[in-house]
Amino acid sequence: MAKTIEFSFSGRTAVITGGASGLGLEIARTLSECGGRVVIMDHNDELGRAAVARLNETAAEKSHFVSIDVRDADAVASAFASVDALGGNIDLLVNSAGVREIDSAFDLPTPEWDRVIGINLNGTFYCAQQAARRMRVAGRGNIINIASVAGLISIKKRPAYVASKHAVVGLTKELAAEFGAHGIRVNAIAPGTLRTPMTEKYWADPNFAVGMSEVVPLNADGDAADVASAVAFLASEHADFITGIVLPVDGGWVIEKTFSPRASAYTRSAGE
Repeated sequence: MAKTIEFSFSGRTAVITGGASGLGLEIARTLSECGGRVVIMDHNDELGRAAVARLNETAAEKSHFVSIDVRDADAVASAFASVDALGGNIDLLVNSAGVREIDSAFDLPTPEWDRVIGINLNGTFYCAQQAARRMRVAGRGNIINIASVAGLISIKKRPAYVASKHAVVGLTKELAAEFGAHGIRVNAIAPGTLRTPMTEKYWADPNFAVGMSEVVPLNADGDAADVASAVAFLASEHADFITGIVLPVDGGWVIEKTFSPRASAYTRSAGE
């Protein structure tokens, strides 16, 4: 008999880093709509509190905000202690906090390298470590790392970003291998270039849109909701036997294994 697939997160708690805006906020909104209790962690207190207030207008379970600097292991430990104070287990961690840079490897300043690696890689590990320690006690848990197609292919002029996202892919597999014996699943999602407020200026330029269509079979019309839906699936019981994978949500971009020269030239000229 065919199953009717429904994503319910009722009675469970999800922690989303970088959840105050953009992709992280869309993930938080989706999990809240699925009935979960959502804890948004972000370095931007103003945006974080505003995001939680919006979620709580319709949420079945009250959402919460916890301030965090994912680059600082002690700050991460303190943030997770704040989640402990709310009561209950952490059932899901979504590591969505991330930044990028555009600069030549010849010229990239060391502080910028450290910033990108600190947030994208170190932050992912620190948060996964804190969550997994709690999940091990509970005997179950789920960690989803937001990687990128930049963790699967090369993209010129983004040395720190590409390095960090390749490392997140490797870290995901390592954690899945180690944590599986404790009932903890670890997977990654690799989004392509999505339509978001941050990237809308790119898509508004015909050269960028045409350039992306050259390497994305599905014409590159994905948005944050596509990634949030993938998170909901991997967080659900329908994915109970899935761990250690990297799921591209990219319209087929990784098939081409390259970044469009035309789109790449536009993003460099735009300075982001």
